[in-house]
Amino acid sequence: MKIATREYYRKTVHFSGIFFIPLLLWNRHLFAALLALFLAIYLAVEFLDRKNRRVPLLTTFTEMCKRVFEEGRLSRGAILLVVAGIVSPYLFGIQAAAIGLSQAFAADVTS
Repeated sequence: MKIATREYYRKTVHFSGIFFIPLLLWNRHLFAALLALFLAIYLAVEFLDRKNRRVPLLTTFTEMCKRVFEEGRLSRGAILLVVAGIVSPYLFGIQAAAIGLSQAFAADVTS
């Protein structure tokens, strides 16, 4: 797959996080639980991929979103962004977390 296409998919996934900000503002516990679920699914797909087992659609999707240097390993940036999304509402408050995460989701699209 071409690098430009991979970047398009990756940036689309990052920016889609902006649509979860209203959920954060409404219920931070549900927001954190949903992100934890996404993280668990991602880690399960990666684990199964290491065991040469593919999860229909999800394995292909994660491969399409990875940068070339991330092939064959976990995407640390994605993991850290999700962990920050889970922890930041509890550390900094809902409004500060919403602003910070919105900036992280939107800024990645322009870089």
